[in-house]
Amino acid sequence: MKYNVREGDYRTMGAVVRSDGVVFTFEGRKEQKCSIVLYEKKTGKIGKIPVPDTYYVGALRSIMVMGIEPASFDYNFEIDGKVMTDPYARRIVGREKWGEKERFGMDYQVKSGFSTDVFDWEEDVAPEIAKKDMVMYKLHVRNFTMEGSNGGARKGTFEAVENRIGYLRDMGVTTVEFMPFYEFEELMIPETCELPDYVTWKEEKNTADEMESFGKAAAAYVTMDALDSQTPTEDGNITFTGLESGYYLITSTNGNLAMVDTTPTNPDATVNEKNPDATLDKDVQEDSNQNWGNENSAQIGDTVNFKVSINVKKGAKNYVMHDKMEDGLTFNADSVEINGLTQGADYTVVTKDTDPAVTDTCTFEIHFAQSYLDRVSTDTTLTVTYSAVLNENASVDTGEKNDAKLTWGDNSGTEWSETVTKTYKFEVLKYVKGDTEKKNLAGATFQLEDAEGNVVKLVKVSDTEYRVANGEEANSVDSFTTVSTGNIVVTGVDLDNYTLVETVAPAGYNLLKDPVPVKVEAANNLIVEVANSTGSELPSTGGMGTTIFYVLGSILVLGAAVLLITKKRMNAAA
Repeated sequence: MKYNVREGDYRTMGAVVRSDGVVFTFEGRKEQKCSIVLYEKKTGKIGKIPVPDTYYVGALRSIMVMGIEPASFDYNFEIDGKVMTDPYARRIVGREKWGEKERFGMDYQVKSGFSTDVFDWEEDVAPEIAKKDMVMYKLHVRNFTMEGSNGGARKGTFEAVENRIGYLRDMGVTTVEFMPFYEFEELMIPETCELPDYVTWKEEKNTADEMESFGKAAAAYVTMDALDSQTPTEDGNITFTGLESGYYLITSTNGNLAMVDTTPTNPDATVNEKNPDATLDKDVQEDSNQNWGNENSAQIGDTVNFKVSINVKKGAKNYVMHDKMEDGLTFNADSVEINGLTQGADYTVVTKDTDPAVTDTCTFEIHFAQSYLDRVSTDTTLTVTYSAVLNENASVDTGEKNDAKLTWGDNSGTEWSETVTKTYKFEVLKYVKGDTEKKNLAGATFQLEDAEGNVVKLVKVSDTEYRVANGEEANSVDSFTTVSTGNIVVTGVDLDNYTLVETVAPAGYNLLKDPVPVKVEAANNLIVEVANSTGSELPSTGGMGTTIFYVLGSILVLGAAVLLITKKRMNAAA
């Protein structure tokens, strides 16, 4: 299958059939390998159309495939090797015959189908609520209507949802999004395991009391005297020599246990200590959809959220998490939380500003209390969350790194786990319309607005450079003015959509009527070209020009009146 493709349209999810092809839009991060899977109905052939890595906005992927005949195909999405149906599909195919056992065990029989049907909403219209003012409630019809306050309506129906609209309004909800319906696999045949005739269950006879009695009897023959202490060599080996025949228990400062036995033929036993390999994985929140990875983007002043997963081993000793942030990130010391643990009792947070013992040039450390580590009886995964603010020192070239690692015992530790938070820039070229050389035109004043229409505060770095303000900086401004010496460079913006609004035009030029769209992309080489047209507009109402017109008009009217009166007097005299 060979088709021409181009970047799609991110405004509508699912598969949208157009006159020249189909636009596929779905959730998929830029680092994921995504494809459109096409199933030809007549031949049964399966083809894949890879979605280029550059076709993304945020967490959405979109591709326009030209030349598809929707009536001849079904489709699915493949993300990182996993095939899945489209949650926004207009049709689901592949389960037309209920309980068809020939299908059992076959993969991907459920497919997404194309549809060009347009639902007629008749006189119903969507409420005109701006996205920034929406309070959205996402619900599943069955789960939302399971309890009995449905006004007599059947559970699991839209009527039951309708009867609870008042409840949603009381909570301040303005918009409801229904979760999609999915076909389920009706051919799930349970697996059974039958024991052969010669296998029988043995009745458990060892009660808890019997086990305790046995343990006490065995302990009477055991001595627990400490015989020797050794330090590991560089290769990690610990050697005990001259031991008598018998069983020995070896402990370590890391909490490890090892059992060795010696015999007359092997009186010397060498034990290679195996420390428990704790693990640490660090992620940064990529977007508002709770997607996490090792890289994200942000605007100066934005809060950046981090997540660290730590695998705590039984017998853990001296666990310390180290975190090192570059200068472009300001750590929020009050943001640290660990699932299921209490700060102060189970762990403490120390920073380089409050504790000189913080090492590795770290920003902060988390010290786990030994009292908590002693309670760990099995491998436990802890999730550490915290945040930082991207500040005015952020680099638009390399981004801001945040490294984390875990140390334990005497000298063991993980490798540093790194995330990068990037911020970006764009340039504004103001010139005279028709000027082929596009020389910089001075005197145009612009406001920068974000996707929500909010004015972005800026700090002037030089005549040709402005950066996004970090919060309410005292010297921040609402706008910038172009100069003749070069393009205006704006730094510290996110990968997002912005607009430029011209508030003052250069003298002798017309003010732009429409905002100028700015789509910031990762290449960091965006130049927004804005042309102004020459011309003269009528003076504003109440200005000097109209005042002159009014004065002249008044004089003419007065002159006419004088002339009329004089003429009447002349007629009377005659």
